[in-house]
Amino acid sequence: MEFDSEKHGFILKQALETVEAALSENRWLDRKLRISAFAANYDGKWFNAFTIIRPVEQVTTPVPGSMQYSILRAQVQDVSLIELTKMLRRHDETGSIVIDGLEIHGKVNLDSWVLSRHAGGNIYDSRACLVCRGTPNPQYGFRVGSLLDYENPYFASSIDFVNDFTGLQLREHDDPVRSIAIVVPDIRAYFSGIEKNQNGFVVTVSGTGIDQVGLKIKGEISVDGTSKKIDSEVIKGKASINATLPVSAIRLWLIDSSSNVFDEYYEPVYFRDERAIRRTFNAISTASSAGLHRLVVNALNSGENEEVEFKPYIKITNQKIDELVPTILAFLNTRGGTIFMGITDGMEVEGIDKEVMQNAKNRSSLDAAIGEYIAELKQLINREIAGPYEIKYQPIEYLGRYLLVLSVLRGKARPHLRQGKKDCIYIRRGASNMQANRENIEAMFQSDNSGPLGMPTNHIFGSSD
Repeated sequence: MEFDSEKHGFILKQALETVEAALSENRWLDRKLRISAFAANYDGKWFNAFTIIRPVEQVTTPVPGSMQYSILRAQVQDVSLIELTKMLRRHDETGSIVIDGLEIHGKVNLDSWVLSRHAGGNIYDSRACLVCRGTPNPQYGFRVGSLLDYENPYFASSIDFVNDFTGLQLREHDDPVRSIAIVVPDIRAYFSGIEKNQNGFVVTVSGTGIDQVGLKIKGEISVDGTSKKIDSEVIKGKASINATLPVSAIRLWLIDSSSNVFDEYYEPVYFRDERAIRRTFNAISTASSAGLHRLVVNALNSGENEEVEFKPYIKITNQKIDELVPTILAFLNTRGGTIFMGITDGMEVEGIDKEVMQNAKNRSSLDAAIGEYIAELKQLINREIAGPYEIKYQPIEYLGRYLLVLSVLRGKARPHLRQGKKDCIYIRRGASNMQANRENIEAMFQSDNSGPLGMPTNHIFGSSD
Protein backbone atom coordinates (compact mmCIF):
# COMPACT_ATOMS: atom_id res chain seq x y z
CA MET A 1 0.00 0.00 0.00
CA GLU A 2 1.41 3.39 -1.01
CA PHE A 3 1.44 6.41 1.31
CA ASP A 4 2.54 9.91 0.40
CA SER A 5 4.28 11.08 3.58
CA GLU A 6 4.80 14.65 2.34
CA LYS A 7 1.20 15.12 1.30
CA HIS A 8 -0.51 13.22 4.09
CA GLY A 9 1.95 13.56 6.97
CA PHE A 10 4.59 11.16 8.23
CA ILE A 11 2.72 10.36 11.44
CA LEU A 12 -0.50 9.38 9.62
CA LYS A 13 1.61 7.32 7.22
CA GLN A 14 3.28 5.57 10.15
CA ALA A 15 -0.07 5.00 11.84
CA LEU A 16 -1.68 3.36 8.82
CA GLU A 17 1.37 1.25 8.09
CA THR A 18 1.38 0.06 11.70
CA VAL A 19 -2.31 -0.81 11.48
CA GLU A 20 -1.70 -2.70 8.25
CA ALA A 21 1.17 -4.65 9.82
CA ALA A 22 -0.85 -5.48 12.91
CA LEU A 23 -3.82 -6.62 10.85
CA SER A 24 -1.58 -8.77 8.69
CA GLU A 25 0.20 -10.23 11.74
CA ASN A 26 -3.14 -11.15 13.26
CA ARG A 27 -4.42 -12.50 9.93
CA TRP A 28 -7.22 -9.97 10.04
CA LEU A 29 -6.39 -8.25 6.77
CA ASP A 30 -9.43 -9.85 5.13
CA ARG A 31 -11.73 -8.51 7.84
CA LYS A 32 -13.64 -5.28 7.71
CA LEU A 33 -12.81 -2.26 9.85
CA ARG A 34 -15.86 -0.85 11.60
CA ILE A 35 -15.99 2.93 11.99
CA SER A 36 -18.27 4.03 14.84
CA ALA A 37 -18.47 7.82 14.74
CA PHE A 38 -20.23 9.92 17.38
CA ALA A 39 -20.96 13.42 16.16
CA ALA A 40 -22.14 16.44 18.17
CA ASN A 41 -24.50 19.01 16.70
CA TYR A 42 -23.15 22.58 16.65
CA ASP A 43 -25.15 25.20 14.74
CA GLY A 44 -26.61 22.66 12.34
CA LYS A 45 -23.31 20.95 11.51
CA TRP A 46 -22.04 17.65 12.91
CA PHE A 47 -18.59 17.60 14.49
CA ASN A 48 -16.53 14.64 15.68
CA ALA A 49 -16.98 13.95 19.40
CA PHE A 50 -15.39 10.50 19.33
CA THR A 51 -14.64 7.99 16.59
CA ILE A 52 -13.36 4.47 17.11
CA ILE A 53 -12.18 2.11 14.37
CA ARG A 54 -11.94 -1.63 15.11
CA PRO A 55 -11.69 -4.82 13.04
CA VAL A 56 -14.82 -7.00 12.94
CA GLU A 57 -15.87 -10.27 11.39
CA GLN A 58 -17.53 -9.20 8.15
CA VAL A 59 -20.06 -12.03 8.05
CA THR A 60 -20.92 -12.60 11.70
CA THR A 61 -21.03 -9.01 12.96
CA PRO A 62 -23.96 -7.05 11.48
CA VAL A 63 -23.72 -3.29 11.17
CA PRO A 64 -25.92 -1.55 13.77
CA GLY A 65 -28.17 1.16 12.41
CA SER A 66 -27.44 4.82 12.99
CA MET A 67 -29.07 6.49 15.99
CA GLN A 68 -29.77 10.19 16.35
CA TYR A 69 -30.61 12.56 19.20
CA SER A 70 -30.89 16.33 18.99
CA ILE A 71 -27.33 16.92 20.28
CA LEU A 72 -25.58 13.66 19.38
CA ARG A 73 -25.77 10.94 16.76
CA ALA A 74 -23.98 7.69 15.96
CA GLN A 75 -22.98 6.70 12.44
CA VAL A 76 -21.51 3.29 11.56
CA GLN A 77 -19.82 2.03 8.42
CA ASP A 78 -17.69 -1.03 7.63
CA VAL A 79 -14.73 -0.42 5.33
CA SER A 80 -11.59 -2.17 4.13
CA LEU A 81 -8.12 -0.97 5.09
CA ILE A 82 -7.71 0.53 1.62
CA GLU A 83 -11.05 2.35 1.93
CA LEU A 84 -10.08 3.63 5.37
CA THR A 85 -6.81 4.97 3.97
CA LYS A 86 -8.69 6.90 1.29
CA MET A 87 -11.15 8.27 3.85
CA LEU A 88 -8.37 9.48 6.16
CA ARG A 89 -6.54 11.08 3.23
CA ARG A 90 -9.69 12.98 2.32
CA HIS A 91 -10.09 13.90 5.97
CA ASP A 92 -6.53 15.24 6.01
CA GLU A 93 -7.22 17.39 2.93
CA THR A 94 -10.75 18.66 3.68
CA GLY A 95 -11.04 18.50 7.47
CA SER A 96 -14.10 16.25 7.34
CA ILE A 97 -14.99 12.59 6.88
CA VAL A 98 -18.15 11.03 5.44
CA ILE A 99 -19.56 8.10 7.44
CA ASP A 100 -22.63 6.35 6.05
CA GLY A 101 -23.56 9.45 4.08
CA LEU A 102 -23.09 11.97 6.90
CA GLU A 103 -20.31 14.57 6.68
CA ILE A 104 -18.58 14.89 10.05
CA HIS A 105 -16.25 17.86 10.65
CA GLY A 106 -13.27 18.23 12.96
CA LYS A 107 -9.79 17.91 11.43
CA VAL A 108 -7.27 15.57 13.04
CA ASN A 109 -4.09 17.26 14.21
CA LEU A 110 -1.51 14.85 12.77
CA ASP A 111 1.20 16.10 15.14
CA SER A 112 -0.80 14.65 18.04
CA TRP A 113 -1.30 11.20 16.52
CA VAL A 114 -0.01 8.62 19.01
CA LEU A 115 0.97 4.99 18.51
CA SER A 116 0.97 2.99 21.71
CA ARG A 117 0.67 -0.55 23.00
CA HIS A 118 -1.36 -0.98 26.18
CA ALA A 119 0.01 -3.98 28.03
CA GLY A 120 -2.27 -3.39 30.99
CA GLY A 121 -5.52 -3.21 29.07
CA ASN A 122 -7.14 0.00 27.91
CA ILE A 123 -10.29 2.01 27.89
CA TYR A 124 -11.27 0.95 24.38
CA ASP A 125 -11.74 -2.81 24.63
CA SER A 126 -10.47 -3.76 28.11
CA ARG A 127 -7.56 -5.88 26.97
CA ALA A 128 -4.06 -5.52 25.57
CA CYS A 129 -4.03 -3.97 22.11
CA LEU A 130 -2.46 -1.42 19.79
CA VAL A 131 -4.00 2.07 19.80
CA CYS A 132 -3.32 4.71 17.14
CA ARG A 133 -4.92 7.91 18.37
CA GLY A 134 -5.29 11.40 16.96
CA THR A 135 -6.97 14.50 18.39
CA PRO A 136 -9.26 16.69 16.24
CA ASN A 137 -8.76 20.42 15.95
CA PRO A 138 -10.98 22.20 16.92
CA GLN A 139 -11.94 19.89 19.80
CA TYR A 140 -15.70 19.55 19.66
CA GLY A 141 -16.73 17.23 22.46
CA PHE A 142 -19.78 15.77 24.11
CA ARG A 143 -22.36 18.08 25.58
CA VAL A 144 -23.35 17.52 29.19
CA GLY A 145 -26.79 16.13 29.85
CA SER A 146 -29.05 13.16 29.26
CA LEU A 147 -30.19 11.92 25.85
CA LEU A 148 -33.95 11.83 25.39
CA ASP A 149 -35.78 11.03 22.16
CA TYR A 150 -39.25 9.71 21.36
CA GLU A 151 -37.97 6.94 19.06
CA ASN A 152 -34.72 6.02 20.81
CA PRO A 153 -33.73 4.66 24.25
CA TYR A 154 -33.03 7.05 27.14
CA PHE A 155 -29.41 7.49 28.28
CA ALA A 156 -28.31 9.41 31.39
CA SER A 157 -25.19 10.69 29.60
CA SER A 158 -23.42 10.70 26.25
CA ILE A 159 -20.80 8.28 27.54
CA ASP A 160 -23.55 5.80 28.49
CA PHE A 161 -24.78 6.03 24.91
CA VAL A 162 -21.29 5.37 23.50
CA ASN A 163 -20.70 2.41 25.81
CA ASP A 164 -24.06 0.85 25.02
CA PHE A 165 -23.65 1.34 21.27
CA THR A 166 -20.08 0.04 21.04
CA GLY A 167 -19.65 -2.25 24.04
CA LEU A 168 -16.79 -0.09 25.37
CA GLN A 169 -16.23 0.83 29.01
CA LEU A 170 -15.46 4.55 28.82
CA ARG A 171 -16.11 6.93 31.70
CA GLU A 172 -17.12 10.61 31.79
CA HIS A 173 -13.59 11.90 32.28
CA ASP A 174 -11.73 9.54 29.94
CA ASP A 175 -9.08 11.10 27.74
CA PRO A 176 -10.11 9.74 24.30
CA VAL A 177 -13.23 11.87 24.07
CA ARG A 178 -12.98 14.16 21.00
CA SER A 179 -10.45 11.83 19.36
CA ILE A 180 -10.19 9.34 16.54
CA ALA A 181 -8.82 5.99 17.72
CA ILE A 182 -7.78 3.01 15.61
CA VAL A 183 -7.78 -0.08 17.83
CA VAL A 184 -6.15 -3.31 16.68
CA PRO A 185 -6.07 -6.22 19.15
CA ASP A 186 -2.58 -7.64 19.46
CA ILE A 187 -1.59 -11.30 19.90
CA ARG A 188 -1.39 -10.96 23.66
CA ALA A 189 -2.46 -12.70 26.85
CA TYR A 190 -4.68 -10.97 29.39
CA PHE A 191 -6.54 -11.55 32.66
CA SER A 192 -10.07 -12.68 31.83
CA GLY A 193 -11.35 -13.64 35.28
CA ILE A 194 -10.62 -13.93 39.01
CA GLU A 195 -12.76 -16.11 41.25
CA LYS A 196 -12.61 -16.93 44.94
CA ASN A 197 -12.44 -20.50 46.23
CA GLN A 198 -11.80 -22.09 49.62
CA ASN A 199 -8.03 -21.78 49.20
CA GLY A 200 -7.88 -18.23 47.84
CA PHE A 201 -8.27 -17.29 44.17
CA VAL A 202 -8.23 -18.89 40.73
CA VAL A 203 -7.08 -16.53 37.97
CA THR A 204 -8.10 -17.21 34.36
CA VAL A 205 -5.84 -16.07 31.52
CA SER A 206 -6.99 -15.84 27.90
CA GLY A 207 -5.37 -14.89 24.60
CA THR A 208 -3.61 -16.39 21.60
CA GLY A 209 -0.90 -19.00 22.20
CA ILE A 210 -0.95 -18.62 25.99
CA ASP A 211 0.39 -22.15 26.52
CA GLN A 212 3.44 -21.53 24.33
CA VAL A 213 4.97 -18.47 26.00
CA GLY A 214 5.54 -19.67 29.60
CA LEU A 215 3.39 -17.22 31.53
CA LYS A 216 3.60 -16.44 35.23
CA ILE A 217 1.58 -14.29 37.58
CA LYS A 218 3.60 -12.09 39.93
CA GLY A 219 2.37 -9.62 42.50
CA GLU A 220 1.11 -9.38 46.04
CA ILE A 221 -1.98 -9.59 48.18
CA SER A 222 -2.72 -7.85 51.48
CA VAL A 223 -4.30 -9.65 54.42
CA ASP A 224 -4.85 -7.70 57.66
CA GLY A 225 -2.20 -5.18 56.65
CA THR A 226 0.38 -7.88 55.86
CA SER A 227 1.68 -8.29 52.31
CA LYS A 228 2.15 -11.72 50.75
CA LYS A 229 4.13 -12.18 47.53
CA ILE A 230 2.61 -14.04 44.57
CA ASP A 231 4.56 -16.21 42.13
CA SER A 232 2.24 -18.60 40.30
CA GLU A 233 2.68 -20.40 36.97
CA VAL A 234 -0.13 -20.28 34.39
CA ILE A 235 -1.07 -23.83 33.33
CA LYS A 236 -3.74 -24.34 30.67
CA GLY A 237 -5.00 -20.80 31.18
CA LYS A 238 -5.35 -21.09 34.97
CA ALA A 239 -3.27 -20.05 37.98
CA SER A 240 -3.99 -20.60 41.67
CA ILE A 241 -3.26 -18.05 44.40
CA ASN A 242 -3.34 -19.37 47.95
CA ALA A 243 -4.64 -16.78 50.40
CA THR A 244 -6.43 -16.50 53.71
CA LEU A 245 -9.68 -14.62 53.17
CA PRO A 246 -10.73 -11.88 53.50
CA VAL A 247 -8.11 -10.06 51.41
CA SER A 248 -7.90 -6.25 51.57
CA ALA A 249 -5.99 -5.70 48.31
CA ILE A 250 -4.74 -7.69 45.32
CA ARG A 251 -2.23 -6.57 42.67
CA LEU A 252 -1.20 -8.83 39.80
CA TRP A 253 1.13 -8.74 36.79
CA LEU A 254 1.07 -11.27 33.94
CA ILE A 255 4.57 -11.78 32.49
CA ASP A 256 6.38 -14.20 30.19
CA SER A 257 9.80 -15.85 30.50
CA SER A 258 11.43 -12.72 29.04
CA SER A 259 9.76 -10.58 31.73
CA ASN A 260 7.48 -8.88 29.19
CA VAL A 261 4.36 -7.55 30.92
CA PHE A 262 1.17 -8.66 29.19
CA ASP A 263 -1.44 -7.44 31.64
CA GLU A 264 -1.88 -6.06 35.14
CA TYR A 265 -4.71 -5.84 37.62
CA TYR A 266 -5.31 -3.99 40.88
CA GLU A 267 -8.23 -4.11 43.26
CA PRO A 268 -8.32 -2.82 46.85
CA VAL A 269 -11.23 -3.56 49.15
CA TYR A 270 -12.80 -0.11 49.08
CA PHE A 271 -11.45 1.65 46.03
CA ARG A 272 -10.48 0.82 42.48
CA ASP A 273 -8.10 2.81 40.33
CA GLU A 274 -9.04 4.03 36.86
CA ARG A 275 -8.25 0.76 35.12
CA ALA A 276 -9.84 -1.44 37.79
CA ILE A 277 -13.09 0.53 37.69
CA ARG A 278 -13.31 -0.22 33.99
CA ARG A 279 -12.31 -3.85 34.31
CA THR A 280 -13.08 -5.00 37.83
CA PHE A 281 -13.63 -8.69 38.53
CA ASN A 282 -15.00 -7.87 42.02
CA ALA A 283 -12.54 -10.41 43.35
CA ILE A 284 -12.57 -9.07 46.90
CA SER A 285 -15.27 -6.44 47.12
CA THR A 286 -19.03 -6.83 47.28
CA ALA A 287 -19.92 -3.18 46.75
CA SER A 288 -20.72 -2.01 43.23
CA SER A 289 -18.06 0.56 42.46
CA ALA A 290 -19.51 1.24 39.02
CA GLY A 291 -22.92 1.95 40.55
CA LEU A 292 -21.42 4.31 43.13
CA HIS A 293 -19.43 6.06 40.43
CA ARG A 294 -22.62 6.64 38.43
CA LEU A 295 -24.27 7.97 41.60
CA VAL A 296 -21.46 10.53 42.06
CA VAL A 297 -21.59 11.62 38.40
CA ASN A 298 -25.37 12.07 38.51
CA ALA A 299 -25.13 14.08 41.73
CA LEU A 300 -22.49 16.42 40.28
CA ASN A 301 -24.65 16.89 37.18
CA SER A 302 -27.79 17.68 39.20
CA GLY A 303 -26.28 19.59 42.14
CA GLU A 304 -27.81 19.63 45.62
CA ASN A 305 -31.53 18.94 45.74
CA GLU A 306 -34.15 17.20 47.85
CA GLU A 307 -32.20 13.92 47.72
CA VAL A 308 -28.57 15.10 47.32
CA GLU A 309 -26.29 16.89 49.81
CA PHE A 310 -22.57 17.68 49.50
CA LYS A 311 -20.35 17.88 52.57
CA PRO A 312 -16.60 18.44 53.01
CA TYR A 313 -14.64 16.20 55.37
CA ILE A 314 -16.15 16.42 58.86
CA LYS A 315 -13.97 15.78 61.85
CA ILE A 316 -15.82 13.73 64.43
CA THR A 317 -15.31 16.42 67.11
CA ASN A 318 -16.01 19.26 64.67
CA GLN A 319 -19.07 21.48 65.05
CA LYS A 320 -19.83 20.63 61.41
CA ILE A 321 -21.30 17.39 62.72
CA ASP A 322 -24.27 19.52 63.77
CA GLU A 323 -24.88 20.20 60.08
CA LEU A 324 -24.69 16.51 59.18
CA VAL A 325 -27.24 15.22 61.69
CA PRO A 326 -30.11 17.54 60.59
CA THR A 327 -29.51 16.51 56.97
CA ILE A 328 -29.75 12.82 57.88
CA LEU A 329 -32.93 13.49 59.86
CA ALA A 330 -34.41 15.47 56.97
CA PHE A 331 -33.70 12.62 54.55
CA LEU A 332 -35.17 10.06 56.96
CA ASN A 333 -38.33 12.13 57.35
CA THR A 334 -38.82 12.88 53.66
CA ARG A 335 -37.89 10.55 50.79
CA GLY A 336 -34.40 9.46 51.76
CA GLY A 337 -31.27 10.83 50.13
CA THR A 338 -27.52 10.63 49.65
CA ILE A 339 -24.75 12.60 51.34
CA PHE A 340 -21.48 12.86 49.44
CA MET A 341 -18.71 13.58 51.91
CA GLY A 342 -15.60 15.03 50.27
CA ILE A 343 -17.44 17.36 47.85
CA THR A 344 -17.91 21.04 48.66
CA ASP A 345 -21.08 23.10 48.22
CA GLY A 346 -19.42 24.48 45.09
CA MET A 347 -19.21 20.89 43.75
CA GLU A 348 -15.41 20.72 44.01
CA VAL A 349 -14.16 17.17 44.59
CA GLU A 350 -11.70 17.62 47.46
CA GLY A 351 -11.92 14.13 48.97
CA ILE A 352 -11.54 13.06 52.59
CA ASP A 353 -8.40 10.90 52.33
CA LYS A 354 -5.87 13.52 53.46
CA GLU A 355 -7.79 14.52 56.60
CA VAL A 356 -8.77 10.93 57.41
CA MET A 357 -5.11 9.85 57.42
CA GLN A 358 -4.05 12.88 59.46
CA ASN A 359 -6.62 12.20 62.20
CA ALA A 360 -6.56 8.39 62.24
CA LYS A 361 -5.11 6.38 65.09
CA ASN A 362 -4.37 3.50 62.73
CA ARG A 363 -2.32 4.92 59.85
CA SER A 364 -1.04 1.59 58.53
CA SER A 365 -3.11 2.04 55.36
CA LEU A 366 -5.80 4.28 53.92
CA ASP A 367 -8.24 1.34 54.02
CA ALA A 368 -7.66 0.98 57.78
CA ALA A 369 -8.02 4.74 58.36
CA ILE A 370 -11.26 4.89 56.35
CA GLY A 371 -12.65 1.93 58.28
CA GLU A 372 -11.80 3.62 61.58
CA TYR A 373 -13.45 6.86 60.45
CA ILE A 374 -16.65 5.08 59.38
CA ALA A 375 -16.88 3.23 62.69
CA GLU A 376 -16.54 6.49 64.67
CA LEU A 377 -19.04 8.27 62.44
CA LYS A 378 -21.58 5.46 62.85
CA GLN A 379 -21.17 5.56 66.61
CA LEU A 380 -21.71 9.30 66.74
CA ILE A 381 -24.80 9.23 64.49
CA ASN A 382 -26.30 6.37 66.49
CA ARG A 383 -25.92 8.49 69.64
CA GLU A 384 -27.57 11.50 68.02
CA ILE A 385 -30.53 9.97 66.15
CA ALA A 386 -33.35 7.86 67.56
CA GLY A 387 -33.85 4.64 65.60
CA PRO A 388 -34.61 2.40 63.94
CA TYR A 389 -33.24 3.57 60.57
CA GLU A 390 -30.85 2.43 57.83
CA ILE A 391 -27.76 4.23 56.50
CA LYS A 392 -25.21 2.67 54.14
CA TYR A 393 -21.61 3.93 54.40
CA GLN A 394 -19.70 3.33 51.14
CA PRO A 395 -16.22 4.70 50.32
CA ILE A 396 -15.26 5.19 46.66
CA GLU A 397 -12.36 6.57 44.66
CA TYR A 398 -13.37 9.32 42.24
CA LEU A 399 -10.97 11.36 40.10
CA GLY A 400 -8.06 10.25 42.26
CA ARG A 401 -9.69 11.37 45.54
CA TYR A 402 -11.64 9.34 48.08
CA LEU A 403 -15.24 10.10 48.98
CA LEU A 404 -17.59 8.66 51.57
CA VAL A 405 -21.14 8.11 50.30
CA LEU A 406 -23.88 7.96 52.96
CA SER A 407 -27.07 6.50 51.51
CA VAL A 408 -29.95 7.35 53.87
CA LEU A 409 -33.09 5.30 53.30
CA ARG A 410 -36.52 6.82 53.95
CA GLY A 411 -37.45 6.19 57.56
CA LYS A 412 -40.03 3.55 58.46
CA ALA A 413 -40.99 5.09 61.82
CA ARG A 414 -41.31 8.77 60.98
CA PRO A 415 -40.78 11.37 62.19
CA HIS A 416 -37.26 10.59 63.31
CA LEU A 417 -35.94 12.82 66.07
CA ARG A 418 -32.63 13.93 67.47
CA GLN A 419 -31.94 12.44 70.86
CA GLY A 420 -33.05 14.84 73.58
CA LYS A 421 -34.66 17.30 71.12
CA LYS A 422 -38.17 16.01 70.50
CA ASP A 423 -39.45 19.49 69.74
CA CYS A 424 -37.38 19.75 66.54
CA ILE A 425 -38.35 17.64 63.51
CA TYR A 426 -36.51 18.17 60.22
CA ILE A 427 -37.79 17.62 56.67
CA ARG A 428 -36.19 18.23 53.28
CA ARG A 429 -37.43 20.90 50.91
CA GLY A 430 -35.35 21.46 47.79
CA ALA A 431 -31.69 21.63 48.85
CA SER A 432 -32.50 22.82 52.38
CA ASN A 433 -33.37 21.25 55.74
CA MET A 434 -36.45 22.79 57.34
CA GLN A 435 -38.25 22.36 60.64
CA ALA A 436 -41.54 20.60 60.03
CA ASN A 437 -44.80 22.24 60.99
CA ARG A 438 -47.88 20.47 62.31
CA GLU A 439 -49.27 19.98 58.79
CA ASN A 440 -46.03 18.32 57.60
CA ILE A 441 -45.97 15.97 60.57
CA GLU A 442 -49.61 15.01 60.25
CA ALA A 443 -48.95 14.19 56.60
CA MET A 444 -46.20 11.79 57.74
CA PHE A 445 -48.60 10.09 60.15
CA GLN A 446 -51.25 9.74 57.47
CA SER A 447 -48.66 8.21 55.14
CA ASP A 448 -47.09 5.87 57.71
CA ASN A 449 -50.18 5.31 59.91
CA SER A 450 -48.15 5.89 63.06
CA GLY A 451 -46.11 8.39 64.99
CA PRO A 452 -42.40 8.07 65.83
CA LEU A 453 -41.65 4.52 66.95
CA GLY A 454 -45.37 3.79 66.66
CA MET A 455 -46.40 6.51 69.15
CA PRO A 456 -49.71 8.37 68.65
CA THR A 457 -49.64 11.94 67.34
CA ASN A 458 -50.59 13.49 70.68
CA HIS A 459 -47.23 12.33 72.01
CA ILE A 460 -45.74 15.28 70.16
CA PHE A 461 -48.58 17.80 70.02
CA GLY A 462 -50.29 16.98 73.27
CA SER A 463 -53.97 16.12 73.53
CA SER A 464 -56.06 17.11 70.55
CA ASP A 465 -59.16 17.55 72.71
